[in-house]
Amino acid sequence: MNKLRAAIYIRVSTEEQAQNFSLKAQEEVVKEYAERKGYELYDVYCDDGYSGKDFNRPEIQRLFKDLYNDKVDAILVWKIDRLSRNNSDVLTLIDKQLNPSNKKVVITSIDMDSSTTTG
Repeated sequence: MNKLRAAIYIRVSTEEQAQNFSLKAQEEVVKEYAERKGYELYDVYCDDGYSGKDFNRPEIQRLFKDLYNDKVDAILVWKIDRLSRNNSDVLTLIDKQLNPSNKKVVITSIDMDSSTTTG
């Protein structure tokens, strides 16, 4: 069986940087999770200093393009607010883009997978 190709997405806003939220720490924790769960790492996408209020960020757009071009199967994030602070945006992404393509979001801090019934 082929390993699922994972995209790691990390983000920190300017405000969060001031509070010492670390991109490096997010990346390390999510990479460890990916290795433990057997994902093949495709790439790390990092929006440094961008708000999570919407998807108007360069690296999330690059990630969406790679999803569309079938380069990744799963988006791994430390916490869901790294992907977006707007829950309806996340649900729309899952329902309209990921589920129909058999792709998923995994929130590593709580081991939640959007492709499962509990996710």
